[in-house]
Amino acid sequence: MFPWQEREQRELQAKLKTETFSKDGALYWSSVSRPVPMDVFKDAGVTPPAAQKKAVDDYNDAFIADYKRRMANHVHSDEELFEMRAAFGPGETVVNIFTGKKTRL
Repeated sequence: MFPWQEREQRELQAKLKTETFSKDGALYWSSVSRPVPMDVFKDAGVTPPAAQKKAVDDYNDAFIADYKRRMANHVHSDEELFEMRAAFGPGETVVNIFTGKKTRL
């Protein structure tokens, strides 16, 4: 492990101790009340709490369900369409991977 990786690992370990709170057997970031992602534990070289993966999966599932509900009747703005055309090219079809909605540019 490189020195910078060791430093980052120690910093993450410290954050897991000082910037989180425990709820239902999982750790949540204090600043945003969201479960700490699983990769943070891996990067910190720390074993996650037993309930962590379920807390992260439940949060993600609820977030995506809410996103789908909010986007059900979404109409792209001119700016969004411009940015999509710039990224993918005119005439392309862009698919929202969460909602399945297709937009022809």
